[in-house]
Amino acid sequence: MKKKLSKLSLLLIAVLLLGMISYASEDTQITANTAMKVSTDATLYESASDSSNAVTTLASGTPVIVREDAKDGWCKVSYKDTYGYVKTESLAVLVSADEISPEFADMQKQVQLLFDSIIVREQEEKRSRIWGAIIVVLVVVIFGAGIISSIKGKDKKDGKTAEGK
Repeated sequence: MKKKLSKLSLLLIAVLLLGMISYASEDTQITANTAMKVSTDATLYESASDSSNAVTTLASGTPVIVREDAKDGWCKVSYKDTYGYVKTESLAVLVSADEISPEFADMQKQVQLLFDSIIVREQEEKRSRIWGAIIVVLVVVIFGAGIISSIKGKDKKDGKTAEGK
């Protein structure tokens, strides 16, 4: 009984190990909107062809964001504000978040600056509306005061001319 259990255990372990080995050897599926890194120094091209113009060279370990699903051995990626195509063989899965933290920190700064500029613009528009309302009220008051004073002046004139007759 113990021999059968030990043989069965060894067989189960062997099957599990073979499964893990075959799973690890499969190519990683590269899909849009995933973060990856460049596994070796790679050239970033304008289009998916070795004959197209090189945009820049990415050093090994550089984090990139996949913009389109991999196709025909090429993948569209972005690094900071630069877009281009790299060969899929030069991409690898990120091991930890620390590898992409600097790029996300830069992106967070850009988003924060954009957010701050929107807040400032909204505050300026609010101030502008308030000052516009104040100006309208002042103009109405000035015209009203002018109209009232001219009516009172006319009444005083009409009163003096009626007494004078």
